[in-house]
Formats: sequence, structure tokens, C-alpha cells
Amino acid sequence: MEDRSGKRQRLMIACVITEVAVVVDPVVFYEIDRVHLIHYVRNPDDPGNRIYKEFYDEVVRQLKERRPEAEIVEHFEKVYYYHDMLRTVLNIFGDENARTDGNMDLYVNITSGRSEYAAAAMMGCMFHHEMIPFTVRAEERTLSPEDFRRIYYEGDRPVGQYLTVKDPVKVQTFDPSVMTGDMIEMLDALDSVNSRCKRPYALDYIEELKDRNLWNYDPDSNRSKSTAEQKERMYLRRAVFDPLIDCGCVRKSRNAKSKYEITSEGRAVLDIFGTKRRGPSPGADPRASFFITDGDRPSIWTSPTARGSTVAVIS
Repeated sequence: MEDRSGKRQRLMIACVITEVAVVVDPVVFYEIDRVHLIHYVRNPDDPGNRIYKEFYDEVVRQLKERRPEAEIVEHFEKVYYYHDMLRTVLNIFGDENARTDGNMDLYVNITSGRSEYAAAAMMGCMFHHEMIPFTVRAEERTLSPEDFRRIYYEGDRPVGQYLTVKDPVKVQTFDPSVMTGDMIEMLDALDSVNSRCKRPYALDYIEELKDRNLWNYDPDSNRSKSTAEQKERMYLRRAVFDPLIDCGCVRKSRNAKSKYEITSEGRAVLDIFGTKRRGPSPGADPRASFFITDGDRPSIWTSPTARGSTVAVIS
């Protein structure tokens, strides 16, 4: 849906788990033109998981009934992974910013969805002040105090929704202020080489960088005794590996002399900003550059849909 009138488009991001009014009412209130719904069903054939699909279907049904003008874009993502949620939110912003040329109001429903989504959505809004976060407070509840006690208590003892939980999983963080757009693409190039070569040589990294137009060094072997190959290897270490090591994204391999490994911080960067993709999101501009930069810092990856994303427009 492309609006050529010059009118600002009103867009929204929300996550659907087991709430309906929390998602639908704000779309109607803000008179949204296009709503991005993030949801996930691990195994639709499992009756325990099927309820999530039923809630999502009810949200879609009510949106079509109460706000038929709104275009619905479905994002099938693992809502319990923080990095996946942050990547999805940033991708949506990037795609819509390119599609509307920035002529939009993008509302972000912080109340909907799991806590991982809420944290990621709020972080995305801090990255981009153009995004408008909002919360939704309950007015009328489905559970009476008696029903609440019956469901969330064992006898007189409160237990909550979960009786037991799995071991905690640390969320790897990183400092985005030290990463430039080129550094992220270089990190992705390094990861690509490592996935293909068990013991990569410097030339493998250099060729990958050249293929991605990230290598602009032209050695002049006549100015010193060093060969062109030696100069390129030194430049590779100084201009590529050393900055990535300094920011904590890469370390020297203990097993292979010429190999550099991605650290957990580097993996977190790739999970969110990695440049591998499967094709454009509906409405995304395929010519959009990978980064909208703020000086020499990447402020957001604007490439079409990234790793593992599944997107569909619901008509």
C-alpha cells in the first residue's frame, strides 16, 4: 500500500500472544493505516500451542471488522528471543522508513507481547526517536478475583502462571556506539568465510571483502621491500581485525593460526544487524541501503528482511 498523497502514514508495531483488546483497540484509536503483527506458534498441531494461533486469528478478525482500512503485515518470529525481537523491530522501521521516505508516524505497542518483545521494542525506540512508544492499561478484566485465585494459586499459596521454569539464559549485550556500518559488514564477511573454511587464510578474508566492495586498499609494491601480498595482510590486520578485536566482536583463534573467531558479543551484533537476508519484506524498497547512518555510526539496518524472518501481508 503506497500513499502518494503526501499524507503521513500512521503505522504500528504490536506483538500478539494471548491478548486481543490490547492490540486491536490502539489500532482503532490511532486510526492506523498499516499494522505489523509479530507472533509465533512453535507447533500448531499441539493443542497447547494452538491457542496462540487462535488469539492471533481473533486479532486479525477484529482488525478487519473494526479497522478495515488497515493493512495487516504478519511477522512470524520467535517472540521469546530478545535478539530476534530487536532485529524484527529495527527491520520494520528500516523497511517502512525506506517505503514512506520517512513520511510516517510509527507507533510501537510496548504493552503487547512477551517481556522480551517489550524490552526490544523499547530499545528500538531509543535507537530511533521517530518511533513512538506507548502503553495500554487495563480497564476491565476477564478474570474475577475468585477466578484469579483459582488459576494462579495452589490452595492458599500463590504460584503464578508457571510452576517451574528452565535455567536462565544470559542476554548478550554490546555497545552499538563503537560499531560502524562497515565494521558490521566486515564482521558478517568474516563470519561467512569462517562458515566455509575450517582453516581460512588471509587471502580468503580479503577476497570476501573485495566481493562485498569493502576493500579499497591498493598496495604499491614499488615503494618498499614488502610484497603486495604482505602489505595486504598487514592492512587486513590493521584495518579490519584490530578494530573488531578492540570492540570485543572478534578474537584470535587458538586452534588455527590465521583464523579469527566471532565472540558472543559479535554474534549478538550479527543476530540483530547481520546482512544476510532472504528477500524483501512486502512494501520494502529493494534499493534501500543497508544502513541509515548517523555520522559514521550505523543507526539502523534498513536492508529488506533479514536472517530467518518470515513476513506476509494479509489481505
